[in-house]
Amino acid sequence: MSMHPPELEPFAPPPAPPVAAGLDSSLLYQEVFEAVGTGFCVIEVLFDEARAVDFVHCRVNAAFGRITGLADVIGRRATEVLPGLDEYWFRVFGRVVGEGMPVQFERYLPQLGRWYSVEAVRLGPAAARRVAVLFFDISRRKQIETDLAESEARFSALADGLPMPVWVL
Repeated sequence: MSMHPPELEPFAPPPAPPVAAGLDSSLLYQEVFEAVGTGFCVIEVLFDEARAVDFVHCRVNAAFGRITGLADVIGRRATEVLPGLDEYWFRVFGRVVGEGMPVQFERYLPQLGRWYSVEAVRLGPAAARRVAVLFFDISRRKQIETDLAESEARFSALADGLPMPVWVL
């Protein structure tokens, strides 16, 4: 017989179901990253002294090619794949390596004519210089935002030019 009233009985969650025999978690993660619509790559950041100057694509998922239009990037430097790439990318990924803190940002990539939402996180110790990057194309959203801002500016210019105030309900 328990000494605790029923509402104070210690809660013990049911045991977790056993993992399917032979299911390798690394294979599971690989399947997920290949199946998702989000672009994914692992890069190795290259430094000149303490300054990030480039990165090499070590691994990409299938969505990488669909989202960027780029193929055969494994083992190639970013500056080779995207000549004239903005130094911003190197600085951000270099900071992820050095500080170990994940980052999120949105950036236009003129070489591809697309906007991307990007998340980057360091993989392993800083000495490995590896970063996992998740990204997706937000060009359509950015175009809608631009169209809306232009529409609001036209409306404001029209309203400012009226001789009498007009109330829109």
